[in-house]
Parts: sequence; C-alpha cells; structure tokens
Amino acid sequence: MTKIRKSRRGFTLLEIVIVVAIIVIVAGAAFLGVTVTLKRATDARNQLKENNGDNFEVDARNEIEHLKADPNFTPIQEYTPEGETDEDDEDDDDEDDGEDEEENGGGSVNNQSGNKNSPTPTPTNTPTPTPTDTNTNTPTPKPTNTPTPKPTNSTNPHVANTYTGTDSSNAQGSNVTGNPSVSHDYYDTWYWTEERGSWSERTYTNTKIQTSGSISASGNRIEEVILTVPSGTTSITVDNWKYSVEQIDDTHYRIWYDAPSRNQDGDKNYIYNPPETSINYRVNEEYSDPNITQGSGVVISEYSTSQ
Repeated sequence: MTKIRKSRRGFTLLEIVIVVAIIVIVAGAAFLGVTVTLKRATDARNQLKENNGDNFEVDARNEIEHLKADPNFTPIQEYTPEGETDEDDEDDDDEDDGEDEEENGGGSVNNQSGNKNSPTPTPTNTPTPTPTDTNTNTPTPKPTNTPTPKPTNSTNPHVANTYTGTDSSNAQGSNVTGNPSVSHDYYDTWYWTEERGSWSERTYTNTKIQTSGSISASGNRIEEVILTVPSGTTSITVDNWKYSVEQIDDTHYRIWYDAPSRNQDGDKNYIYNPPETSINYRVNEEYSDPNITQGSGVVISEYSTSQ
C-alpha cells in the first residue's frame, strides 16, 4: 500500500510580499482614478452654478417669449405652376370666396335672377399635334462599277513611255512567254474486272495549272506591267526582289518596280539596283472542270519603261 503523506509546505515570505505589492498597486491605481473622476464632476457642478445653470430652462423660456419678429423679414412667395396666369388666380380666389360665403349661409345670389354667380371657366388650349413626315427616303442604289486596270503612276519621274494594248493582244513592243504545267486532282476506285485487268480506276476532278514564264519589253527597263490573266488565277508571284505584285480585280494584276521604297537611300538605290529588262513570273490557276488540259496564258495590257 502506498502511504499518503500530508504536505506541510506553505507560501514563502517572498511570494506573500509580491502578492501584497500587486494588490497595493492595483488599489492605488483604482483610488487615483476614482479621485480624478470625482474632482472632474465637482468642477463641472461648480461651473454650472456659476453660470446660473440651475435656472437655465426658465431663462430660455423667457427669452423665447420676448423674441420679436425681424423687421427685415420677407415673406416667401407662393409657387405658381407653369401655364397659370393672374386671371386664373383671381378666378380661383373668387371660387374660394363663393364657397366660404355659401358655408356661412350668406351666399352670393343675384337679386333679380336668383342664380349663383359661378366663375367663368377658362378654356384650356390643347396643343395641336405636329404631323409626322411619313415619307420614307428610298435609298438610291449605288451603281456597280466594272473594275478596270489601274493607270500607270504618272508621278514616277523615271517613266519614259507607256504603252497600252487590248485584252486579247500584248501591248506594242512587249512579249510574254510561259510553259504551263497542268495537273488534276483524282481519287481511285478499287475493283477488279477481267476486261480491264486491274484493281482500280482513277477518276480525275479539279484542274490545277502553274505557268512559269517571263515578261520583256524590247530590251527596255520595265517600270510597271498590268497583266490580264485567266479568271481562275489565284496568285501571281515574281522571282525578283525589286518588284512587287498586287491584285486589281479577278482578271488583272499589277507588277511594279519597288526597289527605291525598300531602301532608305531612295534614288541612290534606283541607280545601284535599276529596273530589269525581263521579269520572271509564276501564275497559279485552279478550276473545278477536270477536262481542261492547257492554260489560256496571260496578256500584257499595259506597261511602262524607264528613261
């Protein structure tokens, strides 16, 4: 068995002193706070008495009773709604007076006819509605302009001569050559026949034509060329960095000498890299007709040469 012993150990003197000191400090702080609060209340009471605070309600009531109206007081004018006139106000006043007299038993009665004097009603002006214009402007259809080739830039100081032809023949002094390459899209149908002796049959669908050629102008340097191309043309490229290409419409493209704008030297670049006497090009055509076997080629509609 475990023997239980009673502990006789108590608080040490140091612990008791610390606890007593804490109690004294807290009590002193509380006493000091109470003393300050009581002092503030006493000072406020004394100040109120000095200012006759006990009778402030009576003094305030007496001051209000002896107040007089300000002689400079201006009465506030009544609001008059828009559209009413002074005559309307007088009629309203007459109606109010008649009603008051009727209530008092007197009434405003005509001695000869015996009828009441009723105020004449003021006619109300009804605004006349403004008629709305019901005429609808029919939009004028814009005319459809048939696209035409762009003219040669006449502001180019280096252009010496400009030649124009027709859509069916090259402009005077120009020549265009090309070697078309025709190909078709196709798909194979797989089957076996003794007569044919094969396992498939090839069916052609679309036609693709790529023409590589050159443009020349009797040995002159070419500034600009306008080509008339087949309707199935999808793109034209030039194999020379000095020239740029843009599409005018479905059947016309423009090729022009663009080297000066590609260099900050401007005209110096024109001297160092002058226009060419022959331009190599490629034309891509696409058709949904599988029976096309050759390209129709391009035509030089217009060209300009250098000085």
